[in-house]
Order: sequence, then C-alpha cells, then structure tokens
Amino acid sequence: MVSFVCGNCQDVLKKNKVDSHCVGRCRNAWEFTCIDCNSTFEGFDYRNHNSCITEEEKYCGKFKRVKKPTQSLGADSSRRKEELKLLIEKILRKNGSMNWKRLLSESIKEYMNSNMAVGGYENENLKWELLASIPICYTTKDSNMVIYK
Repeated sequence: MVSFVCGNCQDVLKKNKVDSHCVGRCRNAWEFTCIDCNSTFEGFDYRNHNSCITEEEKYCGKFKRVKKPTQSLGADSSRRKEELKLLIEKILRKNGSMNWKRLLSESIKEYMNSNMAVGGYENENLKWELLASIPICYTTKDSNMVIYK
C-alpha cells in the first residue's frame, strides 16, 4: 500500500488513513508526498495515486532485473497454431510417415526458412508449439511415428 507524508505536520500515513487525518488531526493539510516515488500531491490528487515504483526499482535502481516480455496469447495465437498445423501437414504430405523427432527438426528448419519466422522466437517455445500442433489423429499408439491421414 502507498504511504504519504503530510506536508503540514510531517506524519507518515497509509493511503486509507489520509482522509481521517485531514478531518481529525490536521485540518490544514493540503499537500501529501508519496514516500516511494517522492511525488507531491495537492488536495485530493493523492487518491488517484494507487501504485508507483516497486521496492526493487527503488533500492536496485538501474541494476534491477528486467523480465523478458512474454508472447501474448489471443487471436494471434490461434492464427499461429493454424499456420504451424498446415506446416506440419505439408511436411508429412511430402515425406509420408516420420519419426516425431525428425518431424520436429524438419518443421523448425522449414519454419525458420519461411516468412512465418517474424520476430524473435525462442527455439524451446517453438518446439513445444510445434508438438502441440500435431493433430492427435496423426499419431500412433504403438510407435513414435507420425502419419499423415
């Protein structure tokens, strides 16, 4: 929760206590400064200040660890799944039945050479997406072969 310093009496207050502080103890309070980001708010502007910098940003500064952005899911994801499924079908039509590992390596090679490989894609994520794109009806129970039907 965000904490503020009263500009009049210098008391430290949590956000949910600022209103009662203005009514009861410090009626002349008009400015409140956020402890975390050191921003000053006049009047009731502090109510819109719900979050600011994290502790990691505050104490680590430029040395904080930045998370890699994750691939967004949604409509774009379903289109990509369909493209990967068509790619797998194309390879199976050309080569017939294949071992799933060979199919995976061929699919990755084809994907990287095609115009579908737009944007940075981690190889491990691509492997899992390609494996998930193989239709169940193409797999066999007794061997590790994938057959186009």
